[in-house]
Amino acid sequence: MIQTDSANHDSSLKVRKAELRDVLGVSRVCSDGWRDTYASIHTPEHIERVIYSLERISSEIDGPVDWDGPTYDWDGWLVAERGDGRLLGASGGGPTGERTWEVCVLYLDPNEQRRGIGRALLKAMTDQARARGASEQWVTVTAGNPQGIPFYEAMGFVTAHETDSPSGVKSLRMVRSIKP
Repeated sequence: MIQTDSANHDSSLKVRKAELRDVLGVSRVCSDGWRDTYASIHTPEHIERVIYSLERISSEIDGPVDWDGPTYDWDGWLVAERGDGRLLGASGGGPTGERTWEVCVLYLDPNEQRRGIGRALLKAMTDQARARGASEQWVTVTAGNPQGIPFYEAMGFVTAHETDSPSGVKSLRMVRSIKP
């Protein structure tokens, strides 16, 4: 079990490594979070094309992944749950260099936002990153993302630069120092 800190609003909140039994919950949380986050940014067709399928999550529980690009040294999925076992959020990332670590995904159940869940998941990923020797943490956030940008800014990330995706959607590359 990954320990969460006192910043959590819910003392029954736990963050842990995902297991195969969590695939359905991770898919639900990420798909619902994706739909909620991007409804005003992407077309419905694009949103449904990128949904987090059971097959995708199953293949990513542990080990390296290849998302149409470089293979990340993926540290696996993390999940946040209450004492009743209901998954409230999921995240994952991994090292991209000797001292850099990427937050690849972090989604919450849309009905559970602003309750310390995202903060707890990011803390757990930061602990993973520091254990791997990282001193910088990076994330890519779609420009205009109404939940992601304010969250990452509140967590100390700053925009390093803007990029364009192949579909023409602008994204922000954000970074923060995670030196101990």
